[in-house]
Amino acid sequence: MEELKKLYEELQAIPDDDVEAREKLWMEIIHKNKVLLKEKQDQINSLIMNRAGDLKELTKDLEKLKDLIKKTDPNNRTEDT
Repeated sequence: MEELKKLYEELQAIPDDDVEAREKLWMEIIHKNKVLLKEKQDQINSLIMNRAGDLKELTKDLEKLKDLIKKTDPNNRTEDT
């Protein structure tokens, strides 16, 4: 993020009539934004996959618990729907 701030500051320092330099810097800013967005998306995807794995494991544990309850207490059997 600091890099982007620095690039924007550089952009403000370039005179309006220096179109080439401004265009080059804008391209740098756009590229940096794309890279940062990709990194953030990868982090989000990683978090989602971790949570999905946690939920899958929790579901397995709950199924084991359900089976254990059925085996140990026949009066608490529930019908699967």
